[in-house]
Amino acid sequence: MEDCTPHEKACLGLHRMIGEMLGESRRLHPKAEKYQGVIYQRQAAQRLLAMLEEYGGAMLCDGVGLGKTYVTTTLIVHYANMWRDIHKDVDNVFRTDPFRITVLAPNSVVSTWQREALPPLAAFGVPLSSVRVFSHTKLSRMTRSSAVLKRSSAQKLSDLEHLLLSDFVVVDEAHNFRSVSARRTVVLRDLLRLQSRKDINRRVVLLTATPVNNSLDDLQQEVSLLYSRPIPLSDAATSDGYRRQALNEVLKRCKRARGKRGPKGDVAPLVIHGDPAARFSVANDFRDDLNFGPNVQRIGDYLKEQDKKLKRYQDEIRDASQLRTQSSSERSPIRIADELLDRIVVQRSRNLCKEIEYQQGSDIELLFRPDADVPEKLYYSDEYDGIQDVLSRFLPLFDTGQDADDRRLSLKVYMWYDIKEGFKTPDEVSPVVGLQRILVLKRLESSPVAFLITLLRLTVLHAYRVNELLNLCKDIKDDARSKTLQFDVKRLVKSQKLDDLDKIFSLATGETIKDLRSGFIKHLSGAYGSFKSVADCDDQPVQLLLFDEAFEETSSKKDQIDRLWELKDTLIKDLDILLNVTPELSDIVFGRFSRNEWPRRFTAGGQAVDWPTSPSWGLRIITDAKLRQLVARLLKARREKQKIIVFSQFSDPLAYVYSVLRACASFSRQEWATVITGLSGLGLAGLKADEVRNLLSVMEVITGDTEDRDAVVNAFSPYYRIGPNAPTTEGANRLETENVLADWKAAWHRAIDRPIHVLFSTDVLAEGVNLQDAAALINFDVHWNPVRMIQRAGRIDRRLNPAIEKETSFTELESLAQKIGKHVPRYYWHKSPNKAPLTINMILPDALESELMLRERIATKTLAIDFTLGLEQGTGAEAQWMENYKYQGISSLNAFQKDRAIEQIASYQQKLSRLFTEQGINPQWSESLNGWFRDLNDNLAAPLIGRAHLGRKGGQLQNYTRYLEPELREGIPHWLWSQQRSGDSILNFWLSLDEETFPPKTIRDIPWRPNASIPISAEHLLQAAIYLIDLSGMIKELSPEEIGRPLLQGITAFSAGFLGSEDDRRQINVSEFFLLQLKAFQEKIQSMV
Repeated sequence: MEDCTPHEKACLGLHRMIGEMLGESRRLHPKAEKYQGVIYQRQAAQRLLAMLEEYGGAMLCDGVGLGKTYVTTTLIVHYANMWRDIHKDVDNVFRTDPFRITVLAPNSVVSTWQREALPPLAAFGVPLSSVRVFSHTKLSRMTRSSAVLKRSSAQKLSDLEHLLLSDFVVVDEAHNFRSVSARRTVVLRDLLRLQSRKDINRRVVLLTATPVNNSLDDLQQEVSLLYSRPIPLSDAATSDGYRRQALNEVLKRCKRARGKRGPKGDVAPLVIHGDPAARFSVANDFRDDLNFGPNVQRIGDYLKEQDKKLKRYQDEIRDASQLRTQSSSERSPIRIADELLDRIVVQRSRNLCKEIEYQQGSDIELLFRPDADVPEKLYYSDEYDGIQDVLSRFLPLFDTGQDADDRRLSLKVYMWYDIKEGFKTPDEVSPVVGLQRILVLKRLESSPVAFLITLLRLTVLHAYRVNELLNLCKDIKDDARSKTLQFDVKRLVKSQKLDDLDKIFSLATGETIKDLRSGFIKHLSGAYGSFKSVADCDDQPVQLLLFDEAFEETSSKKDQIDRLWELKDTLIKDLDILLNVTPELSDIVFGRFSRNEWPRRFTAGGQAVDWPTSPSWGLRIITDAKLRQLVARLLKARREKQKIIVFSQFSDPLAYVYSVLRACASFSRQEWATVITGLSGLGLAGLKADEVRNLLSVMEVITGDTEDRDAVVNAFSPYYRIGPNAPTTEGANRLETENVLADWKAAWHRAIDRPIHVLFSTDVLAEGVNLQDAAALINFDVHWNPVRMIQRAGRIDRRLNPAIEKETSFTELESLAQKIGKHVPRYYWHKSPNKAPLTINMILPDALESELMLRERIATKTLAIDFTLGLEQGTGAEAQWMENYKYQGISSLNAFQKDRAIEQIASYQQKLSRLFTEQGINPQWSESLNGWFRDLNDNLAAPLIGRAHLGRKGGQLQNYTRYLEPELREGIPHWLWSQQRSGDSILNFWLSLDEETFPPKTIRDIPWRPNASIPISAEHLLQAAIYLIDLSGMIKELSPEEIGRPLLQGITAFSAGFLGSEDDRRQINVSEFFLLQLKAFQEKIQSMV
């Protein structure tokens, strides 16, 4: 080290400080390092390992398509092998008490874990029998018959027992647990609190590219899964005794829960708290034994403070943007909750991961499409669909203001179960009611047809509950209540017009009855058998999922009727409103059609509706303004040979669109001429009817009800779903090889024989699916949650496979196509490699936006997301004012915010390691480095970062780090000694570095400044790295004579909160120190990474 220059020594000291901040002292097991060959993924696993060992929980939030699954499998390999090594002298440890691992994932991703991610781990020492994967939804509502409690013949433990005894838990797409009002959030939180071992806490990793969806409340609930106070399962004194008792307790509770004599209804309270009558607390109870730094004393309080800060920035930026002025928040990157997030989150952008691979000379190619362009906006006008009429007549139904009129729907029908079982009273407010109101209005934005379907389902639901209430009265022979309810129902039906009742019954059921009035409610309630949730969507908020389930009753019918009777008048009033307004809406939507051409059986939903097939229905392709714009854009994409996916939050709008397109098949020549004329004016010069016919022949719809979903998706994106090369079968026997090849050929046979170029899908395909064959994506309706739109875009804009992108000929595929007698499907990107994937948003009319404030909501949420963990890409659907904001509100928000500092210094760490290798410098030399380094300007007042190992003479020495901004008085620098959490306190004092007195003079009349003494942050280390590496800053090293007394006078300032007495300063003992003093700390220079 003696031959190193001052600059190289400063780099060594910085390298050590970065490593300590990143937790590099924790090393992956050799088998894990061998398993994971991709450097940026291995680095993420090592950083997560440090967080897991320090805090017990961590979050991996890498961008979409960067392989979060395979970072996690690296950790699985590490922990499985560490467990084996630790217990190598214990016989059959994996049989008697294995290291169990549970992965919780969305339904759509479970098979990916089981089929692709986990099997290769067996070759790296992971017993696959110790790993379970099951769906999030199994935790939504647990009854004694739930699958999560059942044991199979091949498994000794149920999935729930396995989870409770697991030492490592992975929650994939963890943003699904962001709401505390969602049952499964509090259930999972408290399940993870159960401590199955005495001395070893369960490690938990959350995977999500989008942890913040709406506000910091999301983050607080996700963090509660990691750091809630443990619940003990035993009071045994020894580890072995505790484990035996915990195991027995878990098995006993689960056995009782699934037993015939177990509690009816929800068994989660019994399993978690040992008491079926226990209630779950909405309030989080965080651990207080974890050190997240001086500014995070209590997690809950800290996040509340940060939430206030976030709202202040949102308001400031909105006001400044609308006035077209620059807010103070735009002058430098903003980070919310960074003190906590830097310690528990790993999150990198694509560019940063590429940089990490490059710095290490990796031959791994991280290939992506060019950066996405600004999303295209597709406007449609309210020409024919009566939006204004719908708004004026029907928005008052969902008014929540104090001045709401008598036409407002209470929607308390959604509290039926809670009231029935005594959990709530009709006077209380349920969050479910508000969520349903939002979803109902959201369907209005999607299409008026979808809104009509919603009102019909609401009508059927109310009829069903009224009829159920009447049957309960009859069951317990409550004649008085039965007569009262029958009278109310009879009066209600009698007040309606017969024609209106016929419209409702026909649209809802597709049937007719002779005497509509006498049996209307009973017959209408029968449609509930084919009922979908009122605001049917595949990504329905988890708070609503339990409302479609059949619950086991836990109370007597007498108690139930007593409670539900208080809901009776509200149900009747809401039903009366619905019977009056639904026929009005049906006339607005279908008034141009004869009654025999109206759709029927709307409550069945989606493709199960009896949609019209007449030419007049098909002509909605041009009379429906939104549909006309959509079809025109699809035709443009097909002219460019692009595959395109159309997303909607709801299945009904897609079914409606598909029904109109199918009805075009019955057009006459004159009707085709009308359609071509209507579409040609939208930039489709020379349009032919055959182009529209071809479009109809290559499209398909996928919803949560689609049975052969994989086959459809494979036909749409065959290159990335099936693969153009036959799969390798190394290690498989002949039969297994034949089966794998047969499956590959069968999948391609369908894709070649029946290609799909236009795919309509609900959000069932918004997570965990590779659709890189597609070139464009259309958001048919703009999601209330910008994260969902970002996830949608991530289906087509993901990491690419060089074997697909760079090869243009695939021998086995060509041979297969030749046998079928057809051409190999064209891969658009082979001829357009430099184009970027395109997102297209259908922007709702101004009248609807002014009422729903949808784009305003998206803008506010987008800022919340970007201020916390950053956002590589916006949605393009934000409110107009965001376009005046420096982000541009559309694409590459990180162009301003940049990657978080903690992630950038991880990249600089790799860069330093490479430079040291090239220059023959051993990073371990930093352990014996002692020095004070400054830039050549020799500014005594320049800020500095320091690391020191010090304490009292004869006492224990400790490591301290601090960032200081000296105060210069009469040419003498003064350093502030403060508490760990810096603030204006009477305990503060300034140390005078006059090079004369010892112990140093202390001065209290210098005013406190916020940055005079604070913990070192990743931002400080980033500024040092930029100055030393990117700018090759000139550095000098102070001589021992220059260091001597000033160091001893000021060194206790680094101990902040400790070593604060004069005697401490007199007895100070310093064994190691590294000080780096740079003016750059105040200049905030930008990274070149």
